[in-house]
Amino acid sequence: MLMGDFDFLRNYILEVIKMFKGKLRSLLLVFIMVFAVSSVLFTFDEDSEVSIGVKRNLAVHGCILSLVLHDGSTQKIRLKEKDVVQSGQRFSIAVNSSSGGYIYVLSIDADNILYAMYPNENMPRRRFSPGSGLMLPISKGEQTALFEFDENTGKETYYVFVSKDPMDNLEKLIKSIPEDGLDLAENKQTMKKILKYYRRGSKRYIKGNKRSERKGNVAKKKYYKGDDVNTWKVYYKKYYAKKYVFDHQ
Repeated sequence: MLMGDFDFLRNYILEVIKMFKGKLRSLLLVFIMVFAVSSVLFTFDEDSEVSIGVKRNLAVHGCILSLVLHDGSTQKIRLKEKDVVQSGQRFSIAVNSSSGGYIYVLSIDADNILYAMYPNENMPRRRFSPGSGLMLPISKGEQTALFEFDENTGKETYYVFVSKDPMDNLEKLIKSIPEDGLDLAENKQTMKKILKYYRRGSKRYIKGNKRSERKGNVAKKKYYKGDDVNTWKVYYKKYYAKKYVFDHQ
């Protein structure tokens, strides 16, 4: 709806309202305003930003998540979905959000072994502040700590979750993972839980009906996609998730 059309509709509504008095006037005003708001909410295009009435401060919003490959020089290369990686290459995981929050990272290697990359016994959970973000692994000294791809080649999958509040169920699952990993072939229920959390957090948006708002599924109905396929922003109320699958050679 164009701004000029909206102004015309508003002026027309005001003229009609002047014709009525008392309770009938009030009822008509309520009816017309509900109709106008509904029209705005449900006639948007995919690039428009539409609030569906959920309070902004409840949302994890404006997040940017990146896997950054360090090639031994000062240059950092963002890893993209389905990139080819090699043993010995080092990488970090960076997250930034205007609302702050918590990050959880799980990895599955070519042998279908699940690992808790963050948090774990060596890196306890910590909240990152709004705007400042967090870089994983967390460096304790002056030297920058980095993850490294091991010698086990094949398909590797990484699940990254970002939430404004602690994800208690996911944390409980992470604590059950041994330091040397969990064989998913023998723990199929664990994989089902991870996929359930991922599906809920990876949806781009959910229609703003009363049911979805009551569940707290969505806070904003806008999806951003940058030029870099590894940079994404999406508005969710509780948490969101991202999956990376790499060809480890």
